[in-house]
Amino acid sequence: MPLTDYFHKIKNTFGGEKQKYSIGYQMRGDYGDTDFTAMVDKYRDRISEVFFPMPGDSSGRPPVGSGIKKDIMELLAVFCKDLDALHEIGVPGVLLFNSACYGGNAVSYGLFNHVKDSIEMVRKHIDLIALTTMSMPIAEFVKMNFKELPVRASVNMYLEDVGQMSLASRYFDGFYLGREVNRDMARIKRIREWCDAHGKSLHLLANSGCLHHCPFKHFHLNASAHYRDLEKSDSPTTVNSFLCSRELANPENHVCILRSSWIRPEDIHHYTGLVDTVKLAMRSTEHPENVLKAYCDEKWDGDLLELLEPGYGNIQNMPVFRNDRFPKDWFDHTAHCGHHCETCHYCEEVLKKVVSG
Repeated sequence: MPLTDYFHKIKNTFGGEKQKYSIGYQMRGDYGDTDFTAMVDKYRDRISEVFFPMPGDSSGRPPVGSGIKKDIMELLAVFCKDLDALHEIGVPGVLLFNSACYGGNAVSYGLFNHVKDSIEMVRKHIDLIALTTMSMPIAEFVKMNFKELPVRASVNMYLEDVGQMSLASRYFDGFYLGREVNRDMARIKRIREWCDAHGKSLHLLANSGCLHHCPFKHFHLNASAHYRDLEKSDSPTTVNSFLCSRELANPENHVCILRSSWIRPEDIHHYTGLVDTVKLAMRSTEHPENVLKAYCDEKWDGDLLELLEPGYGNIQNMPVFRNDRFPKDWFDHTAHCGHHCETCHYCEEVLKKVVSG
């Protein structure tokens, strides 16, 4: 057992620090039947915050309530009731305005008024501790009008180094690491030092299923955010518009899943202290408690794809990725490999061990 893992095990045995999580809100009935507030209450000691967009808003995911046959006022009523319940059990909230596109409204009074009204509404129901956005105008508006509310730069800004964060530091109080940085421990430590020196918080998304440096990621996020519009549009429904699903239908590309940015629950302890919060994507997963339980237990014996968002388990001929079959050197290798995939065949060898079919 590596020395760092040994000390981690001893620390946990005697009640040491456990990683806490920022989790995505899901309205009951939108994707499954999970009672979200009951789930949060069950794992309360491991949850630092809940993040959410306003119902109906675009945010890099289908809008909250897309799967529920209610009008926007009915959805808002359910949403506010859920926020009240979260407040009762002492969980704070983080409001998302992280759409990749606001179109012609991107710098409009209408958008700024919506941001203002949303902040004021949410604050009536939950302790709002931050706002996350990928829009510089929104960040600037919030810092001018809600000075006490920290603003975080969204993971969808793909901030991967100190130079990028330095350019954006005037507008943001904290930064989500770009997904592709997750497996570069040396760079995370360097960014952490810069954030500490400049009074910035640092955050990380642990279970993204997005493919490494996917060239269609921006398109995918934008299309997902406009889910309702796409449903109504006149388009060839037989065409799969998302590169990841289309290319992963080819078994030769299954190795790309292993090359991505997700962090196994068994390895999450390596990030304790390096980031202020670990974010778990679960806004559009059918079984969000599986994700939360796996990361709280720091162990998962099922299909790794069930923990990821997107997870790809519904793609034809996709095998099960047995999380309990990963080699012991997985983290040590992938956290320092530099993603030289064209000359390294480590992931191809791991794929043979973990898939079952």
